[in-house]
Amino acid sequence: MFQSKLCALIPAVLPMLVAPLFASGPARAAAWSGTGQPGVTIAPATPSDPHDHSESTTAVTPAQLEKSKDLLPFQAVGKTLDNGLKVIIVPTGLPNLVSLQIPVQTGSRNEVEPGKTGFAHFFEHMMFRGTKKYPPAAYEEIITQAGARQNAYTTDDFTNYHITFAKESLEKMLEIEADRFMNLAYTEEGFRTEALAVLGEYNKNSANPIN
Repeated sequence: MFQSKLCALIPAVLPMLVAPLFASGPARAAAWSGTGQPGVTIAPATPSDPHDHSESTTAVTPAQLEKSKDLLPFQAVGKTLDNGLKVIIVPTGLPNLVSLQIPVQTGSRNEVEPGKTGFAHFFEHMMFRGTKKYPPAAYEEIITQAGARQNAYTTDDFTNYHITFAKESLEKMLEIEADRFMNLAYTEEGFRTEALAVLGEYNKNSANPIN
């Protein structure tokens, strides 16, 4: 379900958010789908879209902003797209920068096989093995050419994939992210390679006396 939502986000969110909002100023956006479902996060835009007055657009009230200003001292605007995806736009004052966050609401707590753990983290690694359209080398080339910085991390409750880049690259970043969530492809060799990478991280962390 998430794959189709992310893919549908590209044509839906670009005309709705990017063009009118970039014209007004920089920002950061975050998106999250319904309970129990993965979500997406997008960036650069202004606090509101003067060209869109749909009832599904909601803004944080001054009282809410004041109450949470120590945590997030920015005004957030949320909009639910036709496909059910919730997009949250948060202006940061950082000119021309976009932070695309894709939080998938699946983490270590969803590993239900007794005595077996690490699947959520392992799948996070596998998400970087590429697709037929964008193999790992092609994906990394796009990231490098855009001067982007990207990574991911797994928690007990969710897995988050994130990229920070210049606003001009937003459409391309959405495209390659939608592609890997819909069309992930990997070989057995790639599978085994990532298994060893995850095992190495586990051994390193378990050997840390602070952990």
